Amino acid sequence: MLSEKEYKDKKRKLRKVNVKSLTITTDLINSKVFLYEDGIEVGNYTFEVDFKKKDMFVNDLEIESQYREKGYGSYLARHMEILARLYHLKSISLTDGANPDGFWQIMGYKRRKIKQGTVRLDLI
Repeated sequence: MLSEKEYKDKKRKLRKVNVKSLTITTDLINSKVFLYEDGIEVGNYTFEVDFKKKDMFVNDLEIESQYREKGYGSYLARHMEILARLYHLKSISLTDGANPDGFWQIMGYKRRKIKQGTVRLDLI
């Protein structure tokens, strides 16, 4: 769990991304989303949608190492949330063994359930 000071410091970093230079492409056939800055891939994630459970399963949200701690992950996570809302889903499950504390806590999510390495995040 992050202290309040750590939380505020990390929250400030989320504002540093220059969104004018970013492009997101979504490959719906292969269920993969890519984030580019000035034509260079910065990060990506893959997903599956379970319409019966109203859940999006996200695998491998990754940001290239030289772009970490600069706000790109939070930008991509917000895109993930928007995509889930467009599908009228109620939750996002992180299936890559993600830690619900730290990054996801800063993003405003609270863990709902952890089952076999999966963290479920509720969309409110």
